[in-house]
Amino acid sequence: MLSEDSPFIQIGGEQTLLELVDRIYELLDNLPELWELRQCFDQPLSKHRDTTYQLLNQALESPLSNSGLALDLLPLPKSERQLQQWSFCLQQTLDEFNISHDLQALIIDNLTCCQLPHNARVA
Repeated sequence: MLSEDSPFIQIGGEQTLLELVDRIYELLDNLPELWELRQCFDQPLSKHRDTTYQLLNQALESPLSNSGLALDLLPLPKSERQLQQWSFCLQQTLDEFNISHDLQALIIDNLTCCQLPHNARVA
């Protein structure tokens, strides 16, 4: 049984997490300012959505977690600009859901902790 102060319970549990992940990819698919980043993601977005959901389950210490899932299953941003777009998309979603600053930091850290590839260009 999870305690009331577990990140998974604080965020609102499975339903909120599903809605949050859906919103991330809705923004990614629809905001023109994220077009460059969107090109990194294969069609359909469902496999990335599922990976993001599992990564967040793991980060939030959910009982639904599939431990050992690697962040590298998500596409790496190829430029500093794409990394900024990904951060913007995450921040926009978390703000819309009124997620606490502590949980925002946890989520952003877990979904942006990757380094840019060695051959990335800074734009």
